[in-house]
Amino acid sequence: MRLSVRFGVLLLGGLLGSLYLFNAYAGRGASPARGVSARNQARQHAVRAAMQHAWGGYRRFAFGRDELQPLTQTGNDRWGNWSITLLDSLDTLRLMRLAEYDEAKRHVQHVDFGRSPDGFKVNVFEMIIRALGGLLGAYELDGDPMLLRKADECAQTLVRAFGTPTGLNYALMDVNDRGWTGGSRVSLAEAGTMQLEFKQLARLTGKREYWRMAERVSEQLEGGNRTDPGLYPMFVSVETGQYAPLPVYSVGAHADSFYEYLLKQHLLD
Repeated sequence: MRLSVRFGVLLLGGLLGSLYLFNAYAGRGASPARGVSARNQARQHAVRAAMQHAWGGYRRFAFGRDELQPLTQTGNDRWGNWSITLLDSLDTLRLMRLAEYDEAKRHVQHVDFGRSPDGFKVNVFEMIIRALGGLLGAYELDGDPMLLRKADECAQTLVRAFGTPTGLNYALMDVNDRGWTGGSRVSLAEAGTMQLEFKQLARLTGKREYWRMAERVSEQLEGGNRTDPGLYPMFVSVETGQYAPLPVYSVGAHADSFYEYLLKQHLLD
């Protein structure tokens, strides 16, 4: 499917702009590099200070928990007790060269991806982009083999959600009960926002089964009962691979990240 040039420029422009704000930091002291305007230096410091403020609250009141609840100054584990805020923040902490990164990385060793609270149903989509994606991003910046090992551990749990007749993933899964997953259909975003993480994990670990699993999902989405060329309906059955209802389209909720990943997959491949 072809994306408009304008959409591609906006997406890449946003990414490059974000990297530009960060790449002026030469070390842990966050000294701006030469040639950066005073205005952009102020922006850099503001972004970094905002991150330190947010992380400081999480570290003080909810370190290792899934989320900080700022009004009560407590934490919760509403994402399965996988320290999801910490994992999702790793690459940002490393990219900004914050000293807090080392403490966060040490905690990663203690995250158990094989367990979650009894009866809890893990959101597969969220865990792929936040837990697996966060670990891979940190590994790419850091190079510590422990991060890649934990990413592989996370993936080994998540792949069970793809054990369907079509290879499409269930939306939810019970990590503790290996015989149970749930949901007869997934949104376009839930099924089409996993290829980057699993393909890159395949590259880094040499485990081609991750790549094949991601390709099977893409082929299933492409080969479904679409009626309008270049458009993909919002929901698809994990049992039959058929889209329903037809034709209901969106580039917002339930679909947005699928279209983002099309361009990103092209760049990755």
